[in-house]
Amino acid sequence: MRTKEKALLHRFRDGRAEIPGMLDDYAFLVWGLLELYEATFEVSSLESAIDVNKRMIEQFWDEEKGGFFLTAEDAETVLSRRKVAYDGAIPSGNSVAMMNLLRIGRITGNSD
Repeated sequence: MRTKEKALLHRFRDGRAEIPGMLDDYAFLVWGLLELYEATFEVSSLESAIDVNKRMIEQFWDEEKGGFFLTAEDAETVLSRRKVAYDGAIPSGNSVAMMNLLRIGRITGNSD
């Protein structure tokens, strides 16, 4: 579920994919792609993970204070762009995103 610009979409219902993806959508997809790469060593899975991760950084990263916002930079206007770092039964998008960055850096040798 992607747009023509390769942005993720959040929901599929009644034959239509809609609602722009949020941080959790990107972070958890990257996590899954990294797990798939480590299970199969298919480079295409790693390339997909890096591609989605790059887009996540472009759309969600907070340049001023660090961390990732829940909503994309080009999403509809909201009163405030929140960041959640609290992990409950399911890890937060920020936690998963940071772990993904570490894993991609370790796998590729790219410390950026």
